[in-house]
Amino acid sequence: MKKYIFLALLTMGISSCQLVDVLDQKPEFEADLDGAITTPAAVELALNGIYYCLPGDPYSIIYPTVSVSFKAGTMLRQEVVSAGNAVMYTERYLPTLSYSDTYEWDSDYAVIKNANFLETACNRMSDNQFSGNRRAEVLGEIAYLRAFAYFRILVRYGEFWNMNSEYGVILRDEAPSVSNALKARSSVRDSYQYILDQLETAIAKAPNRKKLSQASKQAAQALKARVLLYAEKYTEAVTAVNEVIDTNTSLPESHYGDIFDKFSTTEEILFARVFDQKDAANTSTRLRCYGNSPAKNQGYWGPSNEYVEFVGNDPRSEAIFSKVDSLMDSRSTKVAYNLKSIKKLLNSANDMPIIFSRISELYLIKAEALYRSGASIAEAYAPIKKTT
Repeated sequence: MKKYIFLALLTMGISSCQLVDVLDQKPEFEADLDGAITTPAAVELALNGIYYCLPGDPYSIIYPTVSVSFKAGTMLRQEVVSAGNAVMYTERYLPTLSYSDTYEWDSDYAVIKNANFLETACNRMSDNQFSGNRRAEVLGEIAYLRAFAYFRILVRYGEFWNMNSEYGVILRDEAPSVSNALKARSSVRDSYQYILDQLETAIAKAPNRKKLSQASKQAAQALKARVLLYAEKYTEAVTAVNEVIDTNTSLPESHYGDIFDKFSTTEEILFARVFDQKDAANTSTRLRCYGNSPAKNQGYWGPSNEYVEFVGNDPRSEAIFSKVDSLMDSRSTKVAYNLKSIKKLLNSANDMPIIFSRISELYLIKAEALYRSGASIAEAYAPIKKTT
């Protein structure tokens, strides 16, 4: 009798094992999108998630603003000798550009990966599920964010100056899987073309500028001008600038400091990552309140003496620097007095955005593109007369 019971149990065990073949189960990163994003509300939530991936996490919050060797000039605090990490980042970790590069690479490819996922989901939905033209706008925002991330990677890690180089970016235009995990770089030429194609989509579909934290048609046009300048397509860069702004008019802000003091309302900033006070409070490298008062939000890092001397009596110095009456280096217990800090990195509300695109840059792009395409110095200077 026991023999028959054992055989019955064995048969049941074998048959039950056939119900689920573990080798057929997909890993989480290969799970399909069916049922994941099927409503406009879910689309907007996922889109916000892409913006959240923009560079600016607690580890690299300051560095996109002052990158690479420039850190040594702006981030080495005067008189606080042991706070020399800015120099260490650019020398000790060679050949990497800085300790924050890993985070920026990850941030940009996180933008790309999530943009690809959301685009796939949007393409499974129809326009009539959304209000007005919103589905097309979302696709435009996705295209801008993808172009933005790829261009940052190209300039930072590729041979962007050589159109014939094979060292462009790794173009990931499909959901990640085991089969496509290893992928060769695209050429620089193909990288530029892909970025420009994405920007054309963004220009055609993205919404007009409503707020500086949202990708827009104008932000896409501005990025297109920058990409064309780097690609040495100078005549096209001038045309791209003219499509965004009239360089015969003055800048939106007559005072440089107002760009930062009035960032939430200024028309000068085309695209930025914005932090509210809750975000900023959770970002330790952004706050850095050292000194004898907990209200000091000027930041631990500051300009070197050499940088302060370089700025000299430039009338913009008041907008660049803020005064710190005393600051303690907690690692050496040394207190330094009458220091300067970089105002545009932090403000008293601790909610300063990371600025990626500004109107004034377009004046400079046009001036440089004119000069590099054979214009006289007087002709090249004309666009930036209005900025002085």
